[in-house]
Amino acid sequence: MHIGGLTIIEGPPPEMEEFLEQIRRRLHLVPRYRHKLAHTAIDSGRPVWIDDPSFNLDYHVRHTALPAPGQWEQLQDLTARIFSQQLDRSKPLWEMWLIEGLEDDRFALITKTHHSLIDGIAGVDLATVLFDLSPDPPQIPYSGSRIPNLGPRSCSPPACWAPRARRSRWRRARSTRSRTPSERCCAPARRPRASARSCGPA
Repeated sequence: MHIGGLTIIEGPPPEMEEFLEQIRRRLHLVPRYRHKLAHTAIDSGRPVWIDDPSFNLDYHVRHTALPAPGQWEQLQDLTARIFSQQLDRSKPLWEMWLIEGLEDDRFALITKTHHSLIDGIAGVDLATVLFDLSPDPPQIPYSGSRIPNLGPRSCSPPACWAPRARRSRWRRARSTRSRTPSERCCAPARRPRASARSCGPA
């Protein structure tokens, strides 16, 4: 699920290289825009955010133009097509489109961001820092995020698994108490999923 916005700006559009440089100089202010989702090897826990080692700004910032005469209805159709397409889950979950060719010497910006990055009200997204009036953005060092070990031989589950494991034990215990003595005696033994997988060679 993604959310987005459409901004119409008067005047000629910026050059694409200039626009990319403007974003590049401010991207460190929203470090989540360089992160992507990573899943555990057996998909036993929630996804985690990691730094995308192959982050490419040119992929996320797109450039297109409306055909003449560049009317409002044409912009609506283009916006609908962009918002109808799912974001690529293997990359940081956002896009920005620079759209030229609007009538009356205007251009447009479309932002498209997954709801897991911003909430639409309190979230600080890339469009917010783009319209900052200061010529030089504050310099915050970007350190990235360590990529966790998510391989199949990892035997130490992340801390976020603990509440889920406790809930599972509680459900199993409650289910056992609800049975009659004979049902408990004859119930088949079940092993937790984690113990059924080998963590490495013996």
